[in-house]
Amino acid sequence: MTNIPSNYPNGCTNEQIISSISDLSKDILDSNANINTVLQLSPIISLGQLELHTRILNDSKSITKNLHDEVKRLVESSERNEKASKRISLAALIISFFSFFLTIYFSTQSNRQNEEWQQTQIQLLQKIVEKK
Repeated sequence: MTNIPSNYPNGCTNEQIISSISDLSKDILDSNANINTVLQLSPIISLGQLELHTRILNDSKSITKNLHDEVKRLVESSERNEKASKRISLAALIISFFSFFLTIYFSTQSNRQNEEWQQTQIQLLQKIVEKK
């Protein structure tokens, strides 16, 4: 059985979480999807996935906040400088759109990874059931 780091998942790096999830999934497969193993390890896997998704969302929030702060500074600057106000407003608009699409991208990636993992697990479980 896989040894789970004592600081799992919050204190682990992304690589450690991914490695633990992979090892735990392998443990489930090695047990031929024994119900006790599945019930014991699935929540731990879910915690790791949730932590990874949370980190992605926090990163996108941080990027969005930084971009928002930059937009705010640009807007304040444009009020002080009328000649440059049109160019700065355009830059703020572009940054806002970039932030919006970046946030959508991270959210979509997170959902896609979760769906891929779920599909893989379903296929693996189906193979195990077919072997029985």
